[in-house]
Amino acid sequence: MSATQDNFARDNNFDALRFLGALLVFVSHATFVPTGTLWADPLYRLSNGQMTIGWIGVGMFFVISGYLITMSWERRRGILAFFQARALRIYPALIVVVLGIFLVGRLLSTDPSYFSNSSAWAYLANIVLPFVDNHLPGVFQNQPSSGVSDNFWTLRYEIGCYVLIASLGFFKVWRRDTVLVLFLLVSALFALGWPGTHNGWFDLPRYFLAGAVAYLYRDRIPWRGSLALLAFAGLTLFTFVGGMKLAFSLFGTYLTLYLAFAPWLNLRSFGKRGDFSYGLYLMGLFVQQVVQGALPRLGMVGNFVVSFPIVLTLAVLLWYAVEKPALAFKRFGRPKPSASPVVQASD
Repeated sequence: MSATQDNFARDNNFDALRFLGALLVFVSHATFVPTGTLWADPLYRLSNGQMTIGWIGVGMFFVISGYLITMSWERRRGILAFFQARALRIYPALIVVVLGIFLVGRLLSTDPSYFSNSSAWAYLANIVLPFVDNHLPGVFQNQPSSGVSDNFWTLRYEIGCYVLIASLGFFKVWRRDTVLVLFLLVSALFALGWPGTHNGWFDLPRYFLAGAVAYLYRDRIPWRGSLALLAFAGLTLFTFVGGMKLAFSLFGTYLTLYLAFAPWLNLRSFGKRGDFSYGLYLMGLFVQQVVQGALPRLGMVGNFVVSFPIVLTLAVLLWYAVEKPALAFKRFGRPKPSASPVVQASD
């Protein structure tokens, strides 16, 4: 494979990998919702509490996002256009899903004063900042897990990464050497275990920065199957000896992006009908919770089998009714086409 991806144009597997990431989160939640414990997740047990299957999916999301958002920033080079594109990708679907959960929550709630309960209305703050509130009064209260949108927690870190790249770009310090140093610094602090570093702000943005570094140094990184196998072996090793989250920054990033451009994978046309990954991610857990309440004896496999077709249908509807029309407005912030080919993907 070539040392760069700039010649691949639309020839990549990003859409398929995003969907895979959302699916991994969904699988992980299928173990959590019926049990209320992360230890039901096979990878969480295997790694002695380091990462769940869903965390792998989230890590893939952030690596891909770091790669593509860096590309998007370099193509636009304007803060307003950049944030317009990001807002159109994140918020239209989020607003619809939050309002939908709020309204459906009333039908499920055992609280007769649902609409007069301030905690119900507080949930709508998720429209502005995701994961401000994760519960609705009288909803899922008697289930193993009572959260209605546990999956929203990653979105605030995604938005934070957008602010980071725009801030560094505004001050003219978004260069590949600066981003590399920032990635190494955040990784070192996380590895040393300094107080306050083992939280989402030192974890998920690290994967984003890893993806950004990979894009900025794409002319120097060889993408080979042999190195991908070594990366897989390294990640497997750290699964058992510890340090898996830190290892994913390197090995997981390489594996994700290698698969994104692997010609043998041949998933280039996966997203031709639409990108349903975000809808699957946003609505997955809530639907799984509804299924758990209606059919509590299904168990983990049963919850997945029943919930997945429902969520996929809703994700398709969300894409065509909300996401795709909203993304059409991104063209107003796009630059004129460049003479040199670049990787084209949903950014």
